[in-house]
Amino acid sequence: MRILPMLFTTLSLIAVAGDHPAARDVAPLTPAQIHTLLTSPLRHVRAVDARAARVIAEGLRGSRTFAHLVAALDHTDVIVYVETVTTLPASLSGRMLLSAAPRGPRYVRVQVQAYLHPKEIVAALGHELVHALEVSQDPEVTDDASLVRLYERIGLGGKGTTHFDTIAAQNAGRRVRSELL
Repeated sequence: MRILPMLFTTLSLIAVAGDHPAARDVAPLTPAQIHTLLTSPLRHVRAVDARAARVIAEGLRGSRTFAHLVAALDHTDVIVYVETVTTLPASLSGRMLLSAAPRGPRYVRVQVQAYLHPKEIVAALGHELVHALEVSQDPEVTDDASLVRLYERIGLGGKGTTHFDTIAAQNAGRRVRSELL
């Protein structure tokens, strides 16, 4: 039974984050679907602060890609807490941190730079949401060591670094940014 949510997530990730032609054909979410993604007590993308709540709402309303990333996360075992911060290194617009959990839901914290233009914050969050989906696709990722192994396998960067990225996340960030402009 776990294969169906993972398959849906994989197909959603390919459709909305890749350079595949289908990414342009993703249907917009309805206002009712957006409302549910913002307010459901069972939602998987949750704001920690008021600014993060505004960023999530702006992303859901302004970017099909962003909305579908959030919707795809609702079909996973990963719960994302989003916060805007001023303490990230200047070279980072966002980052994802994993809370270790051997069983049950997995929790990640996404931090995005608070001082960026609001549309840049939404794009950075879209980028980080792809990373959360990447984590959701590997049930073995339950702690920092397994997270590093995942990104050594699928990411850009290499052994001995703690800064990883993926082409899918980069593409999603660019797509979200272009949809918001």
